[in-house]
Amino acid sequence: MIRVEAVWLAVEPLDMRSGSEAALARVVHVFGSARPHHAYLFANRRANRMKVLVHDGIGVWLAARRLNQGKFVWPGFGDNMRVLKWIIERVEGKASARQTALGNIPEYDNLDWSGSSFAPDLFHAITSVDRMQWQQELKLHDELLSKLEHGMPAPLQERRQRLEAALIA
Repeated sequence: MIRVEAVWLAVEPLDMRSGSEAALARVVHVFGSARPHHAYLFANRRANRMKVLVHDGIGVWLAARRLNQGKFVWPGFGDNMRVLKWIIERVEGKASARQTALGNIPEYDNLDWSGSSFAPDLFHAITSVDRMQWQQELKLHDELLSKLEHGMPAPLQERRQRLEAALIA
């Protein structure tokens, strides 16, 4: 089994003809290095193909996925700026948020969508929080966290307990 502890998202498109060496070179260029047990995601310009490079601690794996219809939701620089603008407006008290078990998230209308055709129904689908699915995800973390229990900082333990309680409520 390949263990992945972190996933990094590259916002610049990758030529899908690239093999593992070219993808690894892009990871090093964009992220500084390929870290063990980290995955690096890339999409093509049309966002209908994706590649993931995973460093398993010994070497790298490269996998590809192609959609027959539609495209992956893939944020670009402008999309990141939309969220940063919302965060600043939240701090200034000019924007609201929807509270979820995972934290506060923007409503569709809180983001500046000018120049984008991102549909409201797609936004709601990707920002919805499935409590049952997240409860199952937390159970998967139990084995790892039990190994870290004695060295895990108290604030991290408390945050996990609050998240678990919020998902049950």
